[in-house]
Amino acid sequence: KVWSGGLSLNTQGTAFAYGDGQGGAGSFNITSGKYYSYNWEDVNTSSNANAIVLETDNSPVSIVAVSAMPANPISTDVVTVSVNLSATPSAQENIYLRYSTNGFSTYGTLLTAATGSGTSTQTFTIPAQAATTAVSYYAFSTTLASGALSGNAFLTDLATLFFNNNGGANYSYTVLPIELTAFKASVKNQQVELQWNTAMEIENDHFDIERSTDSRTWKAVTTVPGNGTTYTPQQYVWTDAKPASGVNYYRLRQVDMDGKSALSPVVKATLGSQSSASVFPNPVAGNTLSVSFAQADEQAVQVRLRDAQGRLLRTWDLENTVNTQSLDISGIAAGVLFLQVHEETPIKIVKNE
Repeated sequence: KVWSGGLSLNTQGTAFAYGDGQGGAGSFNITSGKYYSYNWEDVNTSSNANAIVLETDNSPVSIVAVSAMPANPISTDVVTVSVNLSATPSAQENIYLRYSTNGFSTYGTLLTAATGSGTSTQTFTIPAQAATTAVSYYAFSTTLASGALSGNAFLTDLATLFFNNNGGANYSYTVLPIELTAFKASVKNQQVELQWNTAMEIENDHFDIERSTDSRTWKAVTTVPGNGTTYTPQQYVWTDAKPASGVNYYRLRQVDMDGKSALSPVVKATLGSQSSASVFPNPVAGNTLSVSFAQADEQAVQVRLRDAQGRLLRTWDLENTVNTQSLDISGIAAGVLFLQVHEETPIKIVKNE
């Protein structure tokens, strides 16, 4: 590419395909120690193109990662987007986030960094949106000030030093069609009662209640119908008649009429002594320790053995808690030991020689 005459810094100009007869080689004065980015967009191979020259003190930074919190916002949530950069940008380089609620059929909204300016992490805040709104966004850097971009999508793209738009698909989220105002778990008579409230619901088909004993592996235990579309507060109650012994984690998977889903925060409930394990013999003189449970458990039960200093000696995942289980403790030195089921209070054990 060449241009006719001079080009001004940070100003859109005209470039030509070399040899097209429309202009000779142009010139641009550069300063020693500075970095220059020459961006252009071809119209076709034989006519002029739009061009811009951008100058920075350091090599332009790249965008390493983009993340948003909360990942599943409701209509009252603002969304904080963090943009992690490869380095601290130079004074001339501005990091922006542009978002849209109509798939960028119009320019959308350009945000300036709310916090993190001059650091390798830039933070942006997208305002709260109405329920079911689909929000798309991407991050980019340029030396131009926001006012110079003038809400022009072409100029924004042309003046970009670096961008991250999630592989061309943009980053996006959809505002949840429910507004969850409360979600709690209570232990009653060795059962767990879940209660949750919504302030509004839009095309809410149902809730899948999921349970876990380790907060990593989840299993759906029941489905509770939603209320479709309603703008009045709703209350839900469901009782888990067969919770696992120890700690139970619960979450709601809210499912729309069109099958889209989102997860709630996690709550937990701990079953008391009636579901605790008992061990025998205690003290134990051999290499086998027996453990039994007050009730059967549908999920695997994790049992951990520690020494008096709290060091983990052995772990068992017991699949069948209906019958008494035998634990092999061979190779473990004599002394005071502690056996823990899930997150319950450890059981003190004495091992003799």
